[in-house]
Formats: sequence, structure tokens, C-alpha cells
Amino acid sequence: MWLRAKKLSVKWKKRELRRIRRVNQLLIAENKRMQELVDDFLLTAEVDNNHVRQMNEAIQGMNDLNLDGNYNITTVNQVQPCCSSGSAADGDNNGYNRGGGDGNNGGGHHE
Repeated sequence: MWLRAKKLSVKWKKRELRRIRRVNQLLIAENKRMQELVDDFLLTAEVDNNHVRQMNEAIQGMNDLNLDGNYNITTVNQVQPCCSSGSAADGDNNGYNRGGGDGNNGGGHHE
């Protein structure tokens, strides 16, 4: 009787170990897949950041050419305040939409 109980105990422990191994295999596979997803996300984010960097470099180049500084463009990753006077954010752009000027400077008046 005791031997039979011991064999059953061993049998149940083996089953439990098989179940634990299977769960571990599934968790390892899930962790691997999650790491692949994270890697894909990071790669995508890096590609997006490269585009933002290129846009900012182009904007900086345009701003560098704008010597008087009246029409500088805010870089892509900056937030413009919605009520800053004379900014592109409020549609004014320092007189560009008001007319006047020689058409070469966006309508701003220069002496």
C-alpha cells in the first residue's frame, strides 16, 4: 500500500514538472516574441526620428538663410504657443497676410 502511494506521488510530481516545463516554454516563447515586437517598435521609432531630424535640419537651413530672422520656422519637435503675437501659429506671420511690402519679404515693412 505504501509503495503504491509513493508511485502515485511520483507520478503526480512528474506530471506537475511536465506542466511547469510547458508553461516555461510558453513563457520563453512569449518573451522572445515580445522582444521582437520591442525591437520592431524601436526600429520604427528610429526611422521616424530620422525623418524628424532631416526636417529639422532643412528648417534650420532655411532659418539660417533668413538673415533678418523675422520669418523663422519653429522646428518640428517644438510646440508653438497658440497666442504668440506675429507667429505662424496665429496666422499672422509678421504681416505676411496683411499685404504691403515688396513681395520679397512676406509683406513686412523694411526701411
